[in-house]
Amino acid sequence: MYALHIKDTGELIGHVIYHPFSGEDRYEIGWVIAKEWWGKGFAEEITRALIHKAMRDGLRCLVIECDPNQEASKKIALKNGFSYSGRLNNLDVYRLKL
Repeated sequence: MYALHIKDTGELIGHVIYHPFSGEDRYEIGWVIAKEWWGKGFAEEITRALIHKAMRDGLRCLVIECDPNQEASKKIALKNGFSYSGRLNNLDVYRLKL
C-alpha cells in the first residue's frame, strides 16, 4: 500500500493498493479515498497510472476487487477495460489482461 497525499498541501486523503494477487504476474490494484475527496477524479487517475505501471513491470493481469454496492468503483473498472469475472469473498472481481 502507498499513502495518497494532496501534492500541494501534503494532506493524507487515503491509500493506494498495488500488490500480488494469487500469482506472480497478477496484481490487485485499488484505492481507498476519504469520502470528502470522492468524485474529484483521483480514483480514475490512480487506475490509469497503475495500469501503466503494471505494463512497465511486465505484469499480465490486474484485478480490482470492490464491494458489490460500490457503483463508482465498478464504473471505473469497466471504463478502464476491466471485465467482471465473478464474486470472491463477497467482493466483485474485475480483471484486465495486459
